[in-house]
Amino acid sequence: MIGGFPCQGFSIANLGRSVDDSRNKLYKQMLRVIRVKKPKYFVAENVEGILTLGKGAVIQKILKDFKSIGYKVDYKLLNAADYGVPQARKRVFIIGNRLGLENPYPQQTHQIPSAKKDILFDSKLQNHVTTKEAINFLSKEYGELNTTISPRKGSLLLKDSFSTISRSFTFNPGSIEPEGIYLASAIK
Repeated sequence: MIGGFPCQGFSIANLGRSVDDSRNKLYKQMLRVIRVKKPKYFVAENVEGILTLGKGAVIQKILKDFKSIGYKVDYKLLNAADYGVPQARKRVFIIGNRLGLENPYPQQTHQIPSAKKDILFDSKLQNHVTTKEAINFLSKEYGELNTTISPRKGSLLLKDSFSTISRSFTFNPGSIEPEGIYLASAIK
């Protein structure tokens, strides 16, 4: 079973976040379905803020509840960019199984390109994929593609020889790298 319970109560974007937010208990609905259906494995995904809410007490309670119904449970914070996705998107993945096996997590395939010698660099890993690298094929299909990213206005403007596409996005100023933008989440 794969799912994600609502994240609004855990999110650091929620300035009024609290351990007592009723939405923080919605994981119990996933717990209920797992208890009834008894899948061999389950995967639950949520935001990074779940790890720090209540100084870690919330994630520990969630893990304890999943363990109480007979599952071996682990969690990991993964970044989508480390797996070839052109976006820095960190999410917590909780994996449980009732077979007593080690929970499988994917091996990292990509890393931030580094010119600095003091940063750990694995020559077996590929460089993170930039947005430009991911959508550059559009220039071949639709003519010249010019991309303008304006962090002040929060917009991404794609111009090609046929039309102009504009999308709003969230922007993390720390995500600009010399070779491109690693975080530009499109919102329609």
